[in-house]
Amino acid sequence: MQTPLAVIKSKLEMVLQDKFLSGSRYIEIGKAYESANKLSKLNETLLLLSKIENQQFVEVTDTDLCKLINHQLDFIEELIKLKRIQVTTDLLKPVIVRINPYLAEILVNNLISNALKHNYEGGKIIITSTGRQITFSNSGKPLTIAPEKLFQRF
Repeated sequence: MQTPLAVIKSKLEMVLQDKFLSGSRYIEIGKAYESANKLSKLNETLLLLSKIENQQFVEVTDTDLCKLINHQLDFIEELIKLKRIQVTTDLLKPVIVRINPYLAEILVNNLISNALKHNYEGGKIIITSTGRQITFSNSGKPLTIAPEKLFQRF
């Protein structure tokens, strides 16, 4: 599935570079390109979920999630500044879990991404650790659904 998507994206990129493309056609082809990108990301996510379900990530190590969070926050510092988000961390108590390093990185990236995405410009993100758990909170809009319903399928 990735190969046909790559071909579609490549051909759309070539068309988008056409200097004689009208404005309305450029917009329509741009939308198709974005849709192909979304489909490609969805496919990657489904492949990841399939690998997790089939227990293909057998390598596990003791991983300090607090260190991983700090590393990722350093990595996206410019994005945080751009959105004028105030990040407060209290990660002095390490949270060590036995997990595949790749999956740990995905987990931390998703938590931080969601805290940014579901926030507003000039908002806050607070991340704390207790040694047994890590809590992420942000100043985004309140939930419109009961939090326990979000995790029912898991």
